[in-house]
Amino acid sequence: MSLSCDVCALSDICLPAGLNEAEFSLLEKNVVTGQKYTKGSQLYAVGETFGGLYAVKSGSFKSVVSSKDGDAQIVSFHMPGELIGFDGYDSTHTSSVIALENSMVCKVPGSHLDFLCSNIKSVSKHIHSMIANDVRAHNSVLVLIAQRPAEERVICFLKNISDRNKKRGFSAIDFTLSMTRGDIANFLGMAPETISRLLSQLQDDQIVEFDRRNVHIMDLEELALRSCGQDEGSAIRA
Repeated sequence: MSLSCDVCALSDICLPAGLNEAEFSLLEKNVVTGQKYTKGSQLYAVGETFGGLYAVKSGSFKSVVSSKDGDAQIVSFHMPGELIGFDGYDSTHTSSVIALENSMVCKVPGSHLDFLCSNIKSVSKHIHSMIANDVRAHNSVLVLIAQRPAEERVICFLKNISDRNKKRGFSAIDFTLSMTRGDIANFLGMAPETISRLLSQLQDDQIVEFDRRNVHIMDLEELALRSCGQDEGSAIRA
């Protein structure tokens, strides 16, 4: 299946800005499009040699690391338009990435990536910027889990998903969570029962309404006021 970058609604998010026609054509020739992954399948596993970067075309993924005891910890969720694979850049992957639902990605193979960085300056700059964003997001999550009270962690998570939906041109107040409450609890370092209790409290306060995994933010302004702050919250890549 071939999906051209020039008709992709997410190209402004995952591609560098300011490409001329020749650069765009060169980039598109080095992208493998339309790779499908079923729910629960792995994009790549921890320890695998870096094979390239992936842009989420549709669906969503989670990145998981394991402790020496074998406990799995979710460290991020990936949504359409976002790039995956920086954890293994120039080395081997330190996490496993799993599809949360039937999903599709576009891939820039590692060998093609080196070629593109050498021939298109904006690609190299874009990748380094994305790596820096990835590091900031990881650090923000650590601060969120270590220092924020449980209620604020949940609010920051919902506000972050809302912001990312808005950035992609989707609704900031009506969306469906592809991850389970167990996944959210794991990511935020909380018990699933605590997540359910706090979500119920937000619904009782008429801030957020839930119908299974469907979310309707009733009071976005109040949600923002209770969140971890615009700068810090926007840096967190849930």
